[in-house]
Amino acid sequence: EQNGMKRADGLSYAFYYTFEKTSWGKFTVGTWFYNTFHKNPSYISTPLGGFNSLAAQGITSSNNTSNQITRLAWQEYYIFWQLPEISFLPFIAYLTPTISFYTQMSQENSGLAAGKNYLSLYISHEYFKEDFFRITPAVNVGYAMSNNIVDNRYGIQDITSSLTFYFGKFFIKGNHVYRPNLYMYDTDNYYGATGGYVNRNTKDGLIVDPSKVNGPLNQFILDQIASSPLIPDAGDGSLRQMVRESYLLQKIPAHLFWFSIGFSHSF
Repeated sequence: EQNGMKRADGLSYAFYYTFEKTSWGKFTVGTWFYNTFHKNPSYISTPLGGFNSLAAQGITSSNNTSNQITRLAWQEYYIFWQLPEISFLPFIAYLTPTISFYTQMSQENSGLAAGKNYLSLYISHEYFKEDFFRITPAVNVGYAMSNNIVDNRYGIQDITSSLTFYFGKFFIKGNHVYRPNLYMYDTDNYYGATGGYVNRNTKDGLIVDPSKVNGPLNQFILDQIASSPLIPDAGDGSLRQMVRESYLLQKIPAHLFWFSIGFSHSF
């Protein structure tokens, strides 16, 4: 059973090339593609609930299907520039700053051709380099520029910090993301309708909680909201939508934490 906390299964693959380091620094260019598995004809229906009447939102027979996902395939192109060492700026050699630019787009998403440009500055330093045990703190600041025909939201998207402990080829990494501009995430036009449900207000700091969408208990509750005679209906479905949103919506989190464990080996 899906718990609602993950995207649809898919495959991501990337190609990139790193040029030899020169007096201009080190450059990397590349691209990646993502394709969703388990495609369904219902995915071609309109994902934006705003196109439905209030009474139809959240009902599987409407064009806003409960299993709606946003994009089935999209791609991104990127370039990284690791700045060169400058004798009178020793901190550059210490922090190894890297400027990155990503541009992403999809031809899907209800024909919105949703895209995004992302510019970031990444700094890090590896302590005890070449030793078995190493520590690497890092910080990334990213500025996003959305690009679609409905809304174009600009701002600092994330300030991401991490602390990585290396044990030979193994590593343990702690990550923290601070999202200073939550309005960047308060839109269905780029991130899509979660499970086919939307928040009509794109300026309230709320978004659909995916853990409230999938599963038999959630479906039972949502079905009751959609059809229960106990909820008076003035004819436009506004009260049912209000009750539905009170159940589905959550405050957009400004802080995210996660840990990762991995192993790397070069051939």
